[in-house]
Amino acid sequence: MLGEIMLKLVLFIFIINLFYAHSQCPCSMGAAVGGLTPVGGTMNNGVLREGFLRTSIFYNYAYGNEHFHNDIKIGISDFTSEKIIISKKFRNQFTGALLAYGFTNKLTLEAEMGYFPEKFQNISEYNSPFFDKISRGLSHLTLSTKYNIFYDLTNDIEFTLGGGLTLPLDFFNDELPYNLYPSNGNYAFNAQSFFHKGFKNTNFHLILYNKFNYNFAQTRNYKQGYSLHNSLFISQGFSRNFSGILEVRYEHYARDKYQNEIINDSGSNLISLSPQIYFVFNELNIALYATIPIYKYYFGEQLSMNYNFGLNLTYQIDIKGD
Repeated sequence: MLGEIMLKLVLFIFIINLFYAHSQCPCSMGAAVGGLTPVGGTMNNGVLREGFLRTSIFYNYAYGNEHFHNDIKIGISDFTSEKIIISKKFRNQFTGALLAYGFTNKLTLEAEMGYFPEKFQNISEYNSPFFDKISRGLSHLTLSTKYNIFYDLTNDIEFTLGGGLTLPLDFFNDELPYNLYPSNGNYAFNAQSFFHKGFKNTNFHLILYNKFNYNFAQTRNYKQGYSLHNSLFISQGFSRNFSGILEVRYEHYARDKYQNEIINDSGSNLISLSPQIYFVFNELNIALYATIPIYKYYFGEQLSMNYNFGLNLTYQIDIKGD
């Protein structure tokens, strides 16, 4: 028994190291943006069965050129305080990957990594004319676990808890404004919960997903505030190979700090809808999604996201071979 457990642990560590080595190339991939949590479209799912391996890769594009003071849309000329750096618009291209392994039927181990092929802003520094600034690079590495608390096959109910640690990557460049770094430079831990209720006769599913993220250490004297994400997924299967999903998401971001001083123009409360379509081809799952903001409240004056959209690919196999 002990030997089998050690073999599984060695296998998982080997997979993580292999995954990390491949992520160093320019085509490396990583984690999701804006509440994206893979599998079942972009729904986060619970634990894997023992010996199963799941890989997900995804791409996200985000764009924004609107500014808000609290929940009121404003122009740059309406700013009430002087700012060293003003951003007129932004676009981000973000690629990601998630690797999960069913260590037992109750315990799943996961690793995810993020990479920005492009992080673009049109900015003005110290009242200079606006100019384009672009960066790219690795974002973060997160190692986490999920443990199933309750599972009822007859009534199709699952309740799972999880948690993990996030390590920043590629944060050794001091020539960029803070919000253009590929990595936020913060070490963090997260806690998450997952509740699923399925209705077998109708192929209808409800999922409630919650995640809390707290940054406990930072580089460059900048500390991002904690964040809380709550998502309700409503999924309807229309055939064996096609489903529609609607995510309703609430996000809270606490204010950031620089040199232990609170940054007034940071933090927000956001509510958004994310419609998704989900296709299944044997072991390959393909999901297309978009995020549509329906309510924005920003602390202070901030540049806002107009929309984002993306693609998620997931492949799952039984490497144990039972």
